[in-house]
Amino acid sequence: MVRLLRTPAAFLIVLGAVLACAASAHAYSIGGARWPGSPARITYYDSTPARYHWAVEQAAEAWNTSGVRVRFVKVSSPSRAGVTISADSRLGSGAGYATVGYAPHAFIELYMGTSDQWTLAATAAHEMGHILGLEHVYHRCALMTPSTYVSCNPEWPPHSWQWRCRVLQQDDLNGARVRYGGTPKLRPSMWCDKEPKASAVASLTVTQLTSDPLKIARVTATLPATHVASVSVLRRAGTCPTGPSDVSAEPVGLFKGKPGASVSVTDTTFTALAAGTYCYRAFSYDIWDRAGGSRSANLDYTGPPAVPVSNVIAVAQNTNPRPGPGLDPVLLDITVTTPTLAWVDGADVWMKQGSCPTAPEDGESLGSVAAGVGVHQLYGATIPAAGSWCVAAFTFDGSLRSATSSGTTITFTYTPPTSSPPTNVQVHRVNGDVTLTWNWPNPVPTTSTIARFEGACTGTITVQDVFDNAWEWPDTGIAGTWTDYSPVTGTYCAALITTDAWGYNSAVVKTEYTVP
Repeated sequence: MVRLLRTPAAFLIVLGAVLACAASAHAYSIGGARWPGSPARITYYDSTPARYHWAVEQAAEAWNTSGVRVRFVKVSSPSRAGVTISADSRLGSGAGYATVGYAPHAFIELYMGTSDQWTLAATAAHEMGHILGLEHVYHRCALMTPSTYVSCNPEWPPHSWQWRCRVLQQDDLNGARVRYGGTPKLRPSMWCDKEPKASAVASLTVTQLTSDPLKIARVTATLPATHVASVSVLRRAGTCPTGPSDVSAEPVGLFKGKPGASVSVTDTTFTALAAGTYCYRAFSYDIWDRAGGSRSANLDYTGPPAVPVSNVIAVAQNTNPRPGPGLDPVLLDITVTTPTLAWVDGADVWMKQGSCPTAPEDGESLGSVAAGVGVHQLYGATIPAAGSWCVAAFTFDGSLRSATSSGTTITFTYTPPTSSPPTNVQVHRVNGDVTLTWNWPNPVPTTSTIARFEGACTGTITVQDVFDNAWEWPDTGIAGTWTDYSPVTGTYCAALITTDAWGYNSAVVKTEYTVP
């Protein structure tokens, strides 16, 4: 008797006490007694659970169609059987145990455990080989090796959905022929699919959705009448996906359900899809993740809904441009209404001097506001110049689209906050130098800037002119003073501004002096 145990790598055989003799190292080995008859007729009674029956029947068929003059015949009563086949949970998963050769009370014990019916089919055929009198062989590609098929190359099927349907190998047939005669023949195919490929879905329909730019369509399928593990849907522009691994196609979703059920999935994207024709193709998969049948359907997509406009409904100059320590100054309060659609994220706010922004990026950005009615405050990183400005808001959605136009815009006149200017500016000539002195305002500014221009103080000198032509930044921590060392003969205009802690500049204070 032998016991066949299933391990992750192979089948292991534990030799029983009645094993007749050691196996040959290089060929089949025969032991025990021959079953009578020509062909030998071996009746068996199968008392195993129903889930074992397919494996036992496949094992019997392998021997019955092998060309060897033996027949395994299933009977309905144990009293009529030459061999009793039963299940024994004391064995390991996928294991078996059998008598060797003809015996009055021959038996086969099997245990499926966590193995599958295809594994058990090989185990059952191996044990039937022992019943015929075949002993273990070694270093041969054979069913009758202690570790079944371990010496075969390849040992395992090339795909997980296949099994070794050529159960009997040449060495097994040679040994059986020597004892029972016949004309053995190998099964033509080494590997067989465990099951047919999954059937295509019975129907596939695609319906455009129009309420959200990221929800393109509703894809509905009727699953086939036979079980499929899952159905994967791909989408491709223009032409249908060429296969389940088409890199030009986009994955849409996965269906699961009972045979014949109607199931749906929403085609959701990360960016809005352009209008055009799209082909959807559904691929059925089995439990081994093997793609089977497919079905396609086209969608003439008319494009996503337009991005709605946002409206600027109020602009006011903030009344507290000088907040407490550590806080940013607020220059403007701008109220924007943005549509409260689930797919609208907010609006970008822009302002432009002299005319209104016509599109995003046209003007100076004031940042973004969330969807709904919101007051957007412009902080003091950049202080707008005095004058007429127009504010516009452009809606953007979750697909990164922006409205091509704004709704209501507002034009307003902006007057920047100012720092207090220096006072009591006086000119002092000492030898060849000219020194200017002044009084700082209260509070004392953070910085000051002075520029010197050749010529009289005629015309307008702007704050920006002073910054662009700065000569010095007098220290604000001591008395206000600046010296023009050894200027050449001529008339000069000194222009001075102060900047406070919030970045606001004072008006330009001009002082003219002449060097004789």
